[in-house]
Amino acid sequence: KNYFKTKKIINKSIGKVFGKDMYQLIFDSKVVLNNHIDISHDQMANIRLFESTGLGSCLLTDYKNNLTEFFSTDEIVTYRNNDEAADKIKYLANNPKEAKQIALKGMEKTLKEHTMQARWDKFSKYLLDSQL
Repeated sequence: KNYFKTKKIINKSIGKVFGKDMYQLIFDSKVVLNNHIDISHDQMANIRLFESTGLGSCLLTDYKNNLTEFFSTDEIVTYRNNDEAADKIKYLANNPKEAKQIALKGMEKTLKEHTMQARWDKFSKYLLDSQL
């Protein structure tokens, strides 16, 4: 069962896309599927989180323990295994209004708290406070 769901998703892949074409594809997508590489272990933090949400797409990403450091559960969607990912892709495709609401909340969070300026301000405050 799991194999066929995963195979169906892979077969829909359009291949490699880079640069402006990649950002356009993310912008045009209702749902973006993200998966962290193995070295991330149980920590969420790849750039696709912010690219997808910042461009207004509903992000479906693998669950990590530090999720709440970046997003709440109404700003992105998570999955814990391939079956759950396939089920959530189908659910979001069948519920476009809900996917759009999640996407808008994710975009609002990213544009407010996860811009380069916002992250730099937070980091510089941390550095200044730690030196006192």
